[in-house]
Amino acid sequence: MSDESGGWEELPTLWRGTFNQWQRGLGVHVNIQHTAHAIDDARQAWLLQAGINPYDARSEGIGFGARRLRIDYRREMAAGDAGFIVGKVAETADGRGQLSGRLLRSHDNALVTCFETGIDRIDVATGAFLEPVVMADAEPVAPLRAMPEVTDPPARDPAMRQSWLGTVETRDGDPSGRMTPRALFDVATRGLWATQIEAGLTRDLLIGSHFGTGVNALQVTQFHVPAIGDLLTAHTGLVGFGKRSCSFRHLIHDVGNDRPVAVVDYVLAFFDRQSGQPTTPGDAYRKRAEKLLMQPVA
Repeated sequence: MSDESGGWEELPTLWRGTFNQWQRGLGVHVNIQHTAHAIDDARQAWLLQAGINPYDARSEGIGFGARRLRIDYRREMAAGDAGFIVGKVAETADGRGQLSGRLLRSHDNALVTCFETGIDRIDVATGAFLEPVVMADAEPVAPLRAMPEVTDPPARDPAMRQSWLGTVETRDGDPSGRMTPRALFDVATRGLWATQIEAGLTRDLLIGSHFGTGVNALQVTQFHVPAIGDLLTAHTGLVGFGKRSCSFRHLIHDVGNDRPVAVVDYVLAFFDRQSGQPTTPGDAYRKRAEKLLMQPVA
């Protein structure tokens, strides 16, 4: 047993798989959207183990998703790495039920990511969130790192830039026709790269200076789940900039229905790709990036 995994590997396995070459991002490691996809599969597996058949629910117009999802990264996964997800029902400090889990590396049980995800019912016809699934035998669990709590859709900060505009494609939908968490993270990742490039963090800079960024933590708060064919827009701004990390926020909006979709908060760490050690970006990048700086998040 790995001490770092804390005995989590003894829990029932909810997902098992190997990450492929096409799942890599520009930073070589596995893109966040594919980690989110694995977590979504684990959520669906938990439903089946709990005796809730999502296929029967779909015939009644009910789907399942996460109003809130938080992921905390401890290691990167590379193409060819195999892993498995375990989880248990848990309760937050304010009494909310959630599925708390871990993604572990297969060959040594090393901890890769920690996550917390709600399991909420969705009205398939409208994409509106309904009541969450009742979780029996939930136990308190230590919370992940603190990130801004979002309850209502925040106003768009003037410093935010439009970072993405596009439709929810067929491949982005689940069997009920609603957008998957993987697709939501795909939008956020594209918006993040678009904003970083505007701030001067281009692919050429990454290659030439061996400078890189990696996601340390992220949090998603959803307000409704778009359908296949919906037109979405993302606006991105910089929340904070430190010596070795920075924080971005995305506001994703449904253009056709004029409804907020989600708030996605990212924490990025800077590191040297040759040594793997934390590093500090140059002043030129910092000055360009700070033009995207928003007002402090409440």
